[in-house]
Amino acid sequence: MCHRLIVLSTTLELDMANPKELQEAAEAIRDVRRLPAVQRHRQLEDLLRQAEEWARKEYCKVSEKKNDQNDPVPMGPPQKLHPSR
Repeated sequence: MCHRLIVLSTTLELDMANPKELQEAAEAIRDVRRLPAVQRHRQLEDLLRQAEEWARKEYCKVSEKKNDQNDPVPMGPPQKLHPSR
């Protein structure tokens, strides 16, 4: 996916914002938040976060098992391979 960076030229004004414009902006933000794509994005983010946590836990389990297998096993006394007669 290609992302484009759009640079807008803005001027700073020291005057108070128009309450009507603020209300319109707030409504526009709410409208965007209600869009299905935005809601799906949030759901996907939650699912991806859960999957990442699960994968991290599984990786730790596998790493611990691998480390346990690589640890030297304490050996007991030598055992006879053939019974004495």
